[in-house]
Amino acid sequence: MPITDQYARLKLEEIYIDRQGRQRRELDTKGLVESIRLRGVLNPIIVERAVNIDGMHRLVAGERRCQACREIGIGDIPVRFADELSSIEAQIFELEENIKRQDLSWKDLVKAAQKIHELYKSLDENWTQEKTADALALNRGTVSMYLTVASELEWNEKVQSADAVREAYNYIKRKEDRERETHLDEILHNDPFGVRKRQARQAVQAAAAPAPAPEGEVVSTAPPAPPIVDIHDYKVEPTGNPAKNILLEDFRLWAPKYIGQRFNFIHCDFPYGINIFEGPQAGKSRHLDYVDTKETHFSLLECLLENFDRLASSSCHVLYWFSMQHYDLIRRMVADMVPDLIIQTNPLIWLKSDNSGISPDSRRLPRHVYESALLMVRGQRQIVQIMADAYAAPSDKEIHIHTKPEPMLRHFFTMFVDENTVMLDPTCGSGTSIRAAESLHAGTVVGMDIDEGVVMQARTALRHFRALHNYVPHLGSDGKFRL
Repeated sequence: MPITDQYARLKLEEIYIDRQGRQRRELDTKGLVESIRLRGVLNPIIVERAVNIDGMHRLVAGERRCQACREIGIGDIPVRFADELSSIEAQIFELEENIKRQDLSWKDLVKAAQKIHELYKSLDENWTQEKTADALALNRGTVSMYLTVASELEWNEKVQSADAVREAYNYIKRKEDRERETHLDEILHNDPFGVRKRQARQAVQAAAAPAPAPEGEVVSTAPPAPPIVDIHDYKVEPTGNPAKNILLEDFRLWAPKYIGQRFNFIHCDFPYGINIFEGPQAGKSRHLDYVDTKETHFSLLECLLENFDRLASSSCHVLYWFSMQHYDLIRRMVADMVPDLIIQTNPLIWLKSDNSGISPDSRRLPRHVYESALLMVRGQRQIVQIMADAYAAPSDKEIHIHTKPEPMLRHFFTMFVDENTVMLDPTCGSGTSIRAAESLHAGTVVGMDIDEGVVMQARTALRHFRALHNYVPHLGSDGKFRL
């Protein structure tokens, strides 16, 4: 049947509600009353024509509109008769009734709202979200939230796993905010005219200029090639060379020469500076090359803070593992050297579920079986997803004395890492942080360590990780599946 814009007006006393089969509930008309008071009834209710001698018409859809009109004192209401509806209109009204069901899941709710909006758009190309909100007698912000969530529900696993529509919506908005921040940082810091790179190159060349030659000796005047580091070298490539992402470098020498896009997530697992190998339980013989002096820790921290504007985005997170022995000094250094980097009150906690740890005094003090990390924030960067601030996992020291387990890091990284992440780990050791970040689809990662043996093992582990996560089997000529 063709669509018509004709409708009638009926007195409210001419309309009856068949309660049999209808869900009995208290009708919330608060927002609708205000809307009708200001604008009138924008969408007619649906009734079946009277088939009995008393001339009463049975309500099909629009009970809240009827009730709101009664509360306001309006005596009649616009109606459409069910036998005049087109198939599209019938779908709309059926969905409108479904959307008011109390037992509807949030996923079905947002999909129904999206379908209603699309059907109205098919009838009127100028239809807006505001009109859909009025048609459904819902707050306009609520309808906007429903449509935003519905647009990502089918393909976004994070949205699908949410427990409520508000949780799903908040995830989407945080993601959008992070994308804007990353894009803005690229515009501000990518140095499209090359000024910053030229200045750095000139400084490097000046520092490397040879001393004046003795009289009569000829030397080359060609400047040495400046060791400029560019962020584009570290883009994550699922089948790429791990050497691009895990470097054999001393962070204290690498940081001052870094040129490129700033990092919006920095993970620091420096040696704790507590001389961990002292004492009978330390296991020194297994890690003779690991230096854990206070000087080592604070030289790395000082390098990070001195080069922070060079390395870090104006909006970023820093996850910093530390020992409580140095807590006050770390806080003072951060406050003095990078005052806009704010340390959050509560640390993140890794509880070692295998109960491993060392007691500083086995006769008087307990075994220390957890490690803590400071969460620092610069700017207003949003997290990806809210997570618990503590996680239990067993320790693993096969490759490196300070190895953090990948599941634990992945748990905490879930708050900070997504495809917009540009991550730095200045002392990545066995590379579990790199693998955890890549498993969360980080866009760019770079880690480094000064121990060649550890770096080689970390690169091998990353290569195996990438092969496993990008495993696409094919049938060989011998009938067996191969990578």
